[in-house]
Amino acid sequence: MTQLSHPLALALCAALLSAVAPASRKAHTEGSVAPYLAPLMVITYLCRLRGIEAVTLTDANNTEVGSVCKRRKGSKDNVTEWNDDLRLSWNVLDGLRKEAMERHKRPVQLQPDKRPLVVSQKGLPLTKSGLDSAWQRLMDLATSGEDPLLKPGEEFTLHGLKHRGITDSEKPEDGGHKSAAMRDRYDHRLPVVKPASLPDFSGSFSGRKEKGAIDGA
Repeated sequence: MTQLSHPLALALCAALLSAVAPASRKAHTEGSVAPYLAPLMVITYLCRLRGIEAVTLTDANNTEVGSVCKRRKGSKDNVTEWNDDLRLSWNVLDGLRKEAMERHKRPVQLQPDKRPLVVSQKGLPLTKSGLDSAWQRLMDLATSGEDPLLKPGEEFTLHGLKHRGITDSEKPEDGGHKSAAMRDRYDHRLPVVKPASLPDFSGSFSGRKEKGAIDGA
């Protein structure tokens, strides 16, 4: 399966719909997906996070101003301000965590940085292999059936949402990359430039004759 590094906006919306609708089904049944995927996708996109940065969010990242984004690979940490979608997604994950931990009688850690926001359906910190399996299932569901939500070639990785988020940002540096070269790698917009500014040739190009010009000259 081809994994695009920068998904189309349409593919993102389609996958979100695919994640939300089946999430209400019983876990591990046909057509179901992990309920944490939809809110996790929104947070990853809005905060322009790598997948590992998203799944390692804890209550310590939750501030009055917004979500503290602890970035890896030398990128700069920053805070993504709350908006309705970001706050709602965080609250959904918080609710899923509470349900899972109560269901399995997990103790609540006192330190905020010891309370991961994204947990498995057993109330344990989500592992990379668990996330990979859940994501593969989502992509399989989104591309299956007679009228799939995603067309061939529109599949994408969770990391692709970071690319899309940076591309859709007014300031690509909000993604935390220190160098312009790295920001350009993630920003897939074609630059809009002005035409060359040259002397006025409109008269020559339009066929207008200058004063004193001779026909056929």
